[in-house]
Amino acid sequence: SGISQYSSTTKNFIWIPLNYRFNFKHNFYFKSGVVALMDLSKKDSYFRKYSGLGIGVSGGKGFEIAANQSIEISPYFNFHSLINFENHPYRMLDLGVQLA
Repeated sequence: SGISQYSSTTKNFIWIPLNYRFNFKHNFYFKSGVVALMDLSKKDSYFRKYSGLGIGVSGGKGFEIAANQSIEISPYFNFHSLINFENHPYRMLDLGVQLA
């Protein structure tokens, strides 16, 4: 059988979320929306840097620590480039926990 060939590249992305937040009892919430992905490593104009649209979901809980001060913990899932603006085969999946 053949030898697989690999290549590597460095990309710098920024993702821009547009979410809607649903608040529930006891400071629980759920967020969902659209995620735009911008490739900062491209030398194109500002609008040509956008490489696709994806979806994002998260849920979390807020904790009040003092008057007018709170901390939120929120696991999230983003699937980037679900709708791809470019001709490339890759997609990105982003999982994590946000502390705000």
